[in-house]
Amino acid sequence: IEIDLNDQTSTKAGVILVPVGIMNENHEPPTFYGVERNDVEKYLIPATWWAAGVSITHKMSNGITLEAMVSEGLKGTTAGYIRGGRQKSADATASDLAYTARLTYTGMPGLKASLFYNHQSDFTQDSSDNIEEMDLYGATAIYNFGDGFEVRALHARADFSGKDESGAFFTNGFDEHQGTFFEVSKRTGNLGIYANQSIVSGEKVSRQYTVQTAGFSFWPQGTNTVFKINYYDKDYSSESLNSSDTDGFDIGMGYEF
Repeated sequence: IEIDLNDQTSTKAGVILVPVGIMNENHEPPTFYGVERNDVEKYLIPATWWAAGVSITHKMSNGITLEAMVSEGLKGTTAGYIRGGRQKSADATASDLAYTARLTYTGMPGLKASLFYNHQSDFTQDSSDNIEEMDLYGATAIYNFGDGFEVRALHARADFSGKDESGAFFTNGFDEHQGTFFEVSKRTGNLGIYANQSIVSGEKVSRQYTVQTAGFSFWPQGTNTVFKINYYDKDYSSESLNSSDTDGFDIGMGYEF
């Protein structure tokens, strides 16, 4: 439920999409390029990410919007896999809450830029294990040059803390996740072409790689559907996984309802 407190301020209560990243709140297939969502917003954000809680939004006349949210937190494991910590709100464990804030600027034509921060009081919702807090933060920018040209950029980072940081999770640097996403695209009428790159450094060696993707999307006129095809090339950072490097094609369709 969303309630307007006045012309500039509103509040929400219920199951809410967490205000982080680019695509978490606008994640339907016609709204993004590529058959698959980019890996930064799949494994670090992790879209689609919702939580039961309350939030408040204040929009200023200079193009700045401030948002704050208190909600159930993730319930991850000591392995530090962020996406695996998402909960179904009806059955969520909320021994320790999560806090999210975002600042967005839209005062320049064609630009939407934001800074976001999410604090998990206890990533595992279990005070008896070694993993404690997690801080997820980053910046996003979308700039539309006009005539269908658009650039999107995102950088996200997650930092974990522990009672004892002498274990492999911390000493191998897996407690510091980072991801960078960059995309350029051009849309003419119902056809769009794009190229992007995702650099992921996650909670284990097999979650550290670079993915490059290029392809096109076609939106049939008068519908909420999209047809997509793209080529991808995935290269792992570790030499021990060079044999796992892959490339190929994705073909798909999607719709918004």
